[in-house]
Amino acid sequence: MQIISHSDSFASNYALFDVFKSQEKNIILLTHNLEDYPSLKKINAHILKRVMQLKLQDVMVEDLEKTLQEFFVELNWQLYSFFRKADTKDFGTSLVLVIMLQDQIYLVRFGRLLVARLYKDQLEYIGEKWDNFKVKSRKDLFLLGSRDEDIHVKVHNIKLKNDEYLFCLDSMTAEKMQKTGFNHLSLLENIQEEYQKQPFPYFIISGKTISKKKKRKILANKRLRNLTIFVALAIILSALYVNFGKNFIAEQQRILKHRISENQKSLLEFAADISLYPHQKIELNKKWVKTFSNGIQHTPLVDIKNIYICSKNEILVYRKMTDNLRWSKEFDDKIIGIELLDANRILVITAKNELMCLNRDYGSIVWENKTEQALTKQNANSNFFQISVDDYRQLSGSIVLVYSLNSLQILDVITGEQINSYTSSRGIKYVSRFDILEKCVYLVEGNKLTKLVLEVK
Repeated sequence: MQIISHSDSFASNYALFDVFKSQEKNIILLTHNLEDYPSLKKINAHILKRVMQLKLQDVMVEDLEKTLQEFFVELNWQLYSFFRKADTKDFGTSLVLVIMLQDQIYLVRFGRLLVARLYKDQLEYIGEKWDNFKVKSRKDLFLLGSRDEDIHVKVHNIKLKNDEYLFCLDSMTAEKMQKTGFNHLSLLENIQEEYQKQPFPYFIISGKTISKKKKRKILANKRLRNLTIFVALAIILSALYVNFGKNFIAEQQRILKHRISENQKSLLEFAADISLYPHQKIELNKKWVKTFSNGIQHTPLVDIKNIYICSKNEILVYRKMTDNLRWSKEFDDKIIGIELLDANRILVITAKNELMCLNRDYGSIVWENKTEQALTKQNANSNFFQISVDDYRQLSGSIVLVYSLNSLQILDVITGEQINSYTSSRGIKYVSRFDILEKCVYLVEGNKLTKLVLEVK
């Protein structure tokens, strides 16, 4: 299989073609948005970052389908949170992700990006049918990030014949080209003609493979070229050694050591001068404070939408943006530990060695278990952690958040200097991890929960 043509990135439409002959898995990523806003570019950047973090090259082929399903369920929740704050008319984005193996393709699609396979003039839709696409409702469009629920993700497994094509178009271009029909002889020419009029996301993959005879010829030429280069280098090195003797090699080693020494000095001088540069300014602002009569027993946990609080024998779940109670659940015994799990679940551990897995959205019990051995109490989190530029893009450099009984400090990673601090009159018992969406941490001060927002100036 080979890619014979594809679009480039433009406006708020992103195109990634991570395709190399030596790779086991070649990756295609297309996003499509009808509007062009800065917020959509940030969303595209987040999608690309998450796809790269997935490390698909390391995923076993037999695990690909499950990995992609879990990935897009989580990504949908993240994008849903982003689109709630975005200034776009469309709530969600169109996307196609393709993983090309040697003899098969794994494909996931959402929204207005349509995929089909073409054999001569026979068209077969992959996933959504193309008919009457522009009159579909928002629900039927199934844009990624448009649903406040765990979505069902369909992973298509495709094997192309030698003279078959797989191609992707946006719905508007597909509608235009449907009027004239599709044929394998004119497919490339017709798509490129439309693309010159106005760019749109697309790709065309051919099922054709290089013959074994041609592969052997290419391999033989490559070996001959490598052998020629090796012999030429050997001749040059021999000539240098004969003409200049051992002193030549010794002199080169001395020069190299000198250069390394000079570079080390330059780095030390640069490190010493860092303090001369102006430091970033970060303000710490209280967003809201909530009081809990039974106190808070554990470090608050956060995900994309909620804050999870453990108060004696009760779990309380609040929306991060509004601090309104979403749901609560009381247990028969004291809670000694909570932990967020994959697949939109939370695990609760009680003093009676009971394990209960709940749905994060409603608090309903998914499964229960009981251990014979006593479970230990949840350990307190570390009193410091780093917030990197990847976590907070507006930072000019990474910072460290350190807290003690009565104060919280923000330190510069490079210099160790204090950027800002927060003093608590009630004492700080727990601090949550940094919430990358709300740009804040949640402090437990006595029986109160404080949302503390970090604002870069």
